[in-house]
Amino acid sequence: MAFGLIDYVVFGSMLFISAAIGTFYRFTGGKQKTDDEYLLGDRNQNPILVAVSLMASFMSSISILGGDAEVFNYGTHFYTINIGCQIGILIAMVCYVPVFLKLESVSMYQYLELRFGKTLRIVSSSAFIVQMILYMSIVLVAPSIALQIITQMPYVTCILIVGFVCTFYSTIGGIKAVILTDLFQGSLMFISLFCVFITAYLHFGGFSKVFEIARDHGRLDFGNFSFDPTVRHSWFSTLVGGAIQGITLNGINQTQIQRYRTLKNRKAVNRSILYFGPIMIALSLCTMMTGLIVFARYHDCDPQRSGKILKTDQVLPLYVIDNFELPGLSGLFVAGIFSAALSTISPLLNSLAAVTVEDYFKPIYFKVKGKQFKQKTSIISQILSLTYGSLCIIIALLTLNMKSMLTAAIVVFNVVGGPILGMFSLGIFVPLANQWGTLVGFISGLIVTSWISIGQPRPPPVPLPTRVDGCPAGTVLLNQTTPILGRENYPYLFRISYLFYGVIGFSVTFFLGILFSLIFRSKNEKKIEPELLHELVAGSMANKKTELITTDNTDDVE
Repeated sequence: MAFGLIDYVVFGSMLFISAAIGTFYRFTGGKQKTDDEYLLGDRNQNPILVAVSLMASFMSSISILGGDAEVFNYGTHFYTINIGCQIGILIAMVCYVPVFLKLESVSMYQYLELRFGKTLRIVSSSAFIVQMILYMSIVLVAPSIALQIITQMPYVTCILIVGFVCTFYSTIGGIKAVILTDLFQGSLMFISLFCVFITAYLHFGGFSKVFEIARDHGRLDFGNFSFDPTVRHSWFSTLVGGAIQGITLNGINQTQIQRYRTLKNRKAVNRSILYFGPIMIALSLCTMMTGLIVFARYHDCDPQRSGKILKTDQVLPLYVIDNFELPGLSGLFVAGIFSAALSTISPLLNSLAAVTVEDYFKPIYFKVKGKQFKQKTSIISQILSLTYGSLCIIIALLTLNMKSMLTAAIVVFNVVGGPILGMFSLGIFVPLANQWGTLVGFISGLIVTSWISIGQPRPPPVPLPTRVDGCPAGTVLLNQTTPILGRENYPYLFRISYLFYGVIGFSVTFFLGILFSLIFRSKNEKKIEPELLHELVAGSMANKKTELITTDNTDDVE
């Protein structure tokens, strides 16, 4: 089925509205001339809008297309990660976010300089920049897959379209444009998935048949309670790995912290975080449901083995081609997928610009004061957004052949995110931690997680069996690939579930950081300011000092 004129109008309207929002904020208010407006939205944003923005950036096009492929190949157990993520979000809200809200700098990496020294600030912010560029590139590939399958437009053209529009409104409109477009695009994400629900209801006469097919073929599965870390998905891996991921993404991630700082006070921040959780779960469950629907639709004729698609990440766009007959629905679906990508990339561009300005440009021009300096850094921020957007497009063109977008995205986050979480945790909860001990711990964690995630040979994940007996006569079938060796023949570390990469990175960084801090400890270490520690840790230190003073006074009296 061709992508008709009405579909192009619907899709084009989404791109136009997104660009128009950026243009509106460029020529209204303070016209994005100061860092406070461009990067922090004048600190007066609405908690509900920020919560939707958090969800829209968290649930990218990878979550939608990659999530459907996950259900088709491996079942629904992955989605128990939502429970782990919610635990992590609450921990982040109580233990990490309050510390960063006290900072004056837009960049959260200022904390590491205040707590340890400039070296850790530069090392961690550099790791963040590399991590986010790689992640944005993966996010950019996802909608291009959908648009190419549905419209037959070349991948390069698809990537250039979404990359240009996203870079345009992020560059000229700042964080205000990012938050409002996230609301618009987040709504489109839900609407596009609801269109899938409606067509499935009409095709199957309800959803009971969908669940029945999924159950009979092993896709409706939440029952793996194994404690073996080499099991790809179990309650153990999704709860523990999900919790670390929830803390990493919401407690020590520049993109999220910067959105929190657009709010007036800590109470508004907590409200926004609490709103964010249910909204995220709602969209995640909708994504899981669309995965079950596309499996039910193609359960007796695997579209990859029958040659209809090249990889399972394309199964949802194929469903749209086969089932969206009403003009405009295909355009609405593509608009929703593109919205998911735009709403993820745009805040990342803004955050990358903020980190680069605060951690690299301002230290160079620290002697310049006043309004002139603020205008200069605002212009630099916009140039950086444009630069990072262009770099993202280039790398996306080089990553079209990845096997699984969802797995690749989580690995990118966990390889760097786990060690960075360990670094911040040392600063917030361990008063004895010092710069060189923490640096050794961080580098060690980064080396270990990189080795585990990149090292070879590793066993390929084994998908659940699929059927082809329902394919039309004459279909040329491809064999389902199987591992050459049994999993037990591969090195143990390379068999560990990717959900534990962040856990391992955090653990190595945290515990080695403590060990080497003790080794490198000196009498000349600077005094730790109480506001750089968690409230309970700072209070405990204060109580110990009081006890020491009281003991000394008692000795004097005696």
